Amino acid sequence: MHIISNKYLGIVSDRGKRNLPLKRVYANMCNRELFLIAYHQMAKKKGAMTKGSNSENIDEMSIAKIDKIIDELKTGKYRPKPSRRVYVSKPDGKQRCLGIPCWTDKLVQRVVTMILEEYYEPQFSDHSHGFRPNRSCHTALEEIVIAWKGTKWFIKGDIKGCFDNINHEYLLKILRKKILDERLIKLIRIWLKAGYIENWTYHNTYSGTPQGGVISPLLVNIYLSELDEKLEELSEIWKIGKSRGTNPEYAKLLRKINKAKKENNAQEAREARKELNIAKSKGLTWSNPQDDNFRRLKFVRYADDFIIGFIGSKAEAKDIKEEVENFLKDEIGLTLSDDKTKITNATHQKARFLNYEIFTEKSTTRPRINGTIRLDLPHDVFIKWKRKYTKKGKAYHRPYYMELSDYMIIRAYNTEFQGLYQYYIMAQNVSSKLYQLKDYVMTSAAKTLASKHKLSVNKICQMYKRTGNNGVKALIVEVNRRDKPPLIATLGDFQIKWVKFPSKKDKPYNDEIKGIKVLDEKKSVRSDLLTRLMNNTCEICGNTDQIEVHHIRKMSDIDKNKEGWQKLMSSMRRKTLIVCKDCHHKIHTGKYDGRPL
Repeated sequence: MHIISNKYLGIVSDRGKRNLPLKRVYANMCNRELFLIAYHQMAKKKGAMTKGSNSENIDEMSIAKIDKIIDELKTGKYRPKPSRRVYVSKPDGKQRCLGIPCWTDKLVQRVVTMILEEYYEPQFSDHSHGFRPNRSCHTALEEIVIAWKGTKWFIKGDIKGCFDNINHEYLLKILRKKILDERLIKLIRIWLKAGYIENWTYHNTYSGTPQGGVISPLLVNIYLSELDEKLEELSEIWKIGKSRGTNPEYAKLLRKINKAKKENNAQEAREARKELNIAKSKGLTWSNPQDDNFRRLKFVRYADDFIIGFIGSKAEAKDIKEEVENFLKDEIGLTLSDDKTKITNATHQKARFLNYEIFTEKSTTRPRINGTIRLDLPHDVFIKWKRKYTKKGKAYHRPYYMELSDYMIIRAYNTEFQGLYQYYIMAQNVSSKLYQLKDYVMTSAAKTLASKHKLSVNKICQMYKRTGNNGVKALIVEVNRRDKPPLIATLGDFQIKWVKFPSKKDKPYNDEIKGIKVLDEKKSVRSDLLTRLMNNTCEICGNTDQIEVHHIRKMSDIDKNKEGWQKLMSSMRRKTLIVCKDCHHKIHTGKYDGRPL
């Protein structure tokens, strides 16, 4: 068992909590233990195998390589490479650019991110949820549901090209307020100015911190913490009135009851109380929802998207929107998107945030829910997903899945559908929407299997459709294995139901890295990978010279029927193999394939 302990992160976290400046960061980051922790955290990510503008990735990682990077940092010889620019499609049809750094730059950025995250995390606003440990889209939505009751107006804000328009000098100015280490500031500056490669052509970067970089999300949160401070300032300004005033009609009925009690008129008191109960059942509340002397402003931010909930008049909501817009433009050099920034009446319209529809409930039949926040799955999202499984209103097969095994086909459909359900689990209409979609998904999967085997859909259902462990009809494929439990893939074997606060119950979005045992307040880690690496022994030939790590992207890349290193990795169920340089060369040249060791 190998344990790595780094007290420095604990010191950094403590200074962050006490809002003290941070010094000598650059000298302390040149620490092998920090690099080993960073390497362990990144080793299980598929993106670690993605190459930047050169041919380097996580493969061939070693202690010697870490020591070389640290030496370059100490001597000032370290220079980042330009990132590789790629484009991915956005839901609205537009494209988002990503900058993919080289592996060495990713590792160094991860070390700096670990330090700055420990320092800034206690100082960030509680209303910021994007790219933060133990926070997610669900925690942002939960805050709205819990704390925004009675909201009259939603001001939905979307910052136009936020990641691409970050002002470098202003960002460094913000960092200098609390980071008293010019060597670290210079390191971050050269990352920002490193440029990018697109179509084999180098381009300078004059602004922005493109998505894709390891440190980019944290830098954006540090930059937008200025916006959080402005919104918190507005929240204090608009905290008018301790509470809503008493509803005049409610107060009138209470006086009537009290008067009857004083006069010892039991009959009149009973009738007045009955009258009050009838009025309450029709939506009468003790507080006055139209109180002109009561104002509140609340906000939630997720990365570059934010939403403001306001209790007040529409004219005041417009003033708030304009003030925030001017602050972004004049103070931090960002602009709001005209198309996506809107003021919405919370009761009669639906605001869109994190691809949920948000509105305030108003009901004559269920007055108790009046003023509460409701989340819904948007109809256009349902239609978009429905089109993925249907043509002309009918479920159709997916030809590109037919080369896969039956097990993998069912698993692929289930992963997609269950991922959709897990995201929209907080939507109150999730059952009605996704039960409709589930029929199309299961029929599409059955048709894909039927087309592959040239059988009817009924035959496929006879083969694979049965009641699962949760009492729900599902498609279930079992693959028997010798001396091992069977592999089981299921599609639809779960109840689709609304869960109001999923992260409070199950905490499915915990950012703690699986496989790390956290000791000493998350400052120590125990890792199988690091234990094997520090043993400094080739797991193929037993050599102890020039040890490095062979990485693969995923376990399915291994041919389990082959002998040699692939069989060894399969038996260990690890995506890594500790090897010497000679054995590693033989693996990449195919010399070990098919040979017993």
